[in-house]
Amino acid sequence: MFMDCHHIATIQHIRSFRSCPHATGPSMANGDRVRISRSTLAGRQPRHRRAFQVELTGRTWPAAALRESGEVYHSLFSGMPEGVALSEILYDERGEAHDYRILDVNPAYEAIFGVTRAEAVGNNGSELYGTGFLSYLETYARVVATGEPATFDFETTFRPAQRRSFTITALATGNGRFATVFEDITERKRFEQQFWQAQKMEEIGRLTAGVAHDFNNLLTPIIGYSDLVLDRVRDQPNITADIEEIKKAGERASQLTRQLLAFGRKQLLVPQVLDLNQVVGNLAKMLSRIVSEDIHVDIVAAPSLGRTKADPGQIEQLVINLVVNAHDAMPQGGTLTIETANAVLGPAFVRRHVGSQPGHYVSLVVKDTGCGMAPEVLAHVFEPFFTTKGPGKGTGLGLSMVYGLVKQSGGYIMVESSPGVGTTVTMYLPTVDDPVESAAAGPQCVQTLEGTETILLVEDDAGVCSLMRKVLERYSYTVLSTQDAGDAIAIDDSYRGAIHLLVTDMIMPGLSGPDLAQRIVRRRPAIKVLFVSGYRSREVIDLGVSSQNASFLQKPFRPETLATKVRECLDHHVG
Repeated sequence: MFMDCHHIATIQHIRSFRSCPHATGPSMANGDRVRISRSTLAGRQPRHRRAFQVELTGRTWPAAALRESGEVYHSLFSGMPEGVALSEILYDERGEAHDYRILDVNPAYEAIFGVTRAEAVGNNGSELYGTGFLSYLETYARVVATGEPATFDFETTFRPAQRRSFTITALATGNGRFATVFEDITERKRFEQQFWQAQKMEEIGRLTAGVAHDFNNLLTPIIGYSDLVLDRVRDQPNITADIEEIKKAGERASQLTRQLLAFGRKQLLVPQVLDLNQVVGNLAKMLSRIVSEDIHVDIVAAPSLGRTKADPGQIEQLVINLVVNAHDAMPQGGTLTIETANAVLGPAFVRRHVGSQPGHYVSLVVKDTGCGMAPEVLAHVFEPFFTTKGPGKGTGLGLSMVYGLVKQSGGYIMVESSPGVGTTVTMYLPTVDDPVESAAAGPQCVQTLEGTETILLVEDDAGVCSLMRKVLERYSYTVLSTQDAGDAIAIDDSYRGAIHLLVTDMIMPGLSGPDLAQRIVRRRPAIKVLFVSGYRSREVIDLGVSSQNASFLQKPFRPETLATKVRECLDHHVG
């Protein structure tokens, strides 16, 4: 071995210094001890700047002591999980570093680079790994010249063909030689990437939900006034056609905002206990019409599948979105597999997948044998408006909706894809013990939309407030309207008659809709409440008022929809 005492002392204790600030090595045969200390260098994170100092007491190293140390060294060097290489700098005639020669490597190093010790030892770095690897030569030479350690990250795709990330720590060992320690940080990198991806999706979700809320405030008057005008000009076909186009454009825009709300986990869901096998089975005939004849559809339904609680209509839309994506990824045909299964997510899975929770789940897998996606594309698949399809062939909201629905249903979703192999989307939805529910009954038939009750209307958007007041007065209600929650409280205090219904926006400056409702309900316990919003907030679920007296209407809505909902609230209450 190409080792001297300095090499031995350094390698013997590298591992111990990763967990303790200093250590004193075992006594040598002559009674000398080796003390090595670690310090953190300023300006970098501790894991990136670990300095090792070696103090050797005594001057005499008998042969027996060297043999003893050599055996200890060999055991530690060979058993370290980190890859370690011992090398020396090669200088040209001008005294400048031009390469480095490898003197020894351990088994972990062999596994990382796919070379044997015999292939590595005695060869230059440029001969083994190409001149590109010499980009680190300047760093190594500086370590040797100054004695100061250096740390940097490194990524390799050497044999075996797998991308791995490492932190390299270079340490001077004397006589122009240095040690490089390769610590595998692939899993940590992957975890960090998942964490930042989850954070990014959370921020984008909040942004898109807020944008969708604002757009719904704009779309409500567009769609609402279009309906009001259409009622007055039904006998004028030329005008009617133009207004119908305005209304259609508004409705198409409202579909986009619903998709954005789905991604932001703010859509209005009607969850019920269901069997995924039944949902997928009901879609079988429809799926055959979506995909082309050269695509084979294989549905694999797990026996004794657990039950989950989700919105069945949205789950159907989720499957359709994924099937459409799979179809587009297989223009030359292929196989589309839809599979259900029971799954248990344990601690090991949760550690590897940020955002997942341990427990019992049912899984829904949609897999294709299409073109697949490169890693740089895969990193953006859930982002709204991101699409690899051509112009006019997609909005880029399909997978965003899927992501939002799964998250809003308390589940976890992951996508695996390889170019030329295909894509697999796996969704986990938590199981429940309750029996499968039958389809929810529709709203009771409303005999008339008109009424004589008094309604307190609170909406901070002037356009929406004006439209709602006009619609309600059209149906003969007495309307007390304001754009400010504080004014609404003043109206409630001063109005001596009965107020039968509070219609309020959810999100307003100052006092929110739920807070306003709580105050008014305390004074008027019999009052009904109708919340209106561009998206369904969690506050709607935790209203703080009696659920028997509160309902919800999502913007944008048609005038008749508003009148119907108001009548339902006053007569029966439908949430």
